[in-house]
Amino acid sequence: MSQRATETLKLSTRALHEQVEATPFAKAFFNKELSMQSYAGYLRLMTAMHSCLEVMLGKSKDPLVRAVWSPKYSRLPALYEDYLWLRPQLIPDSSGLIRAILAALSHIRLVAEEAPVAILGCVYVLWGSTKGAVALKPLAEVALGVS
Repeated sequence: MSQRATETLKLSTRALHEQVEATPFAKAFFNKELSMQSYAGYLRLMTAMHSCLEVMLGKSKDPLVRAVWSPKYSRLPALYEDYLWLRPQLIPDSSGLIRAILAALSHIRLVAEEAPVAILGCVYVLWGSTKGAVALKPLAEVALGVS
């Protein structure tokens, strides 16, 4: 991706990043007070979003999308591994989480149908969150009491 495209994507998502960082989930995370239930909800949301996104990317006929996306970039195996670790705890979903998942999936499907190239922006944000997750891992371990 060109430097110009990267800068454009960073600028266009800055306000959204600020909104996310102001959520109770993010505040609890950064204060090392994240509950296992909140983390499980986050994993469910990310798994649903990646599942939908990866299906839409795989179905796309857009030449740019097809040039960028490959199943080898799938994040689902790692998300499923974490999800299976939490599964025995049977943490219920909240109605707020369910609404967030439905809104995210609707947005991804709409973008994929109306502006297929724009779905690469979703990929950019989610791949960026993966890079950020490496730096945030120590905080998560402390907050969740795991290593």
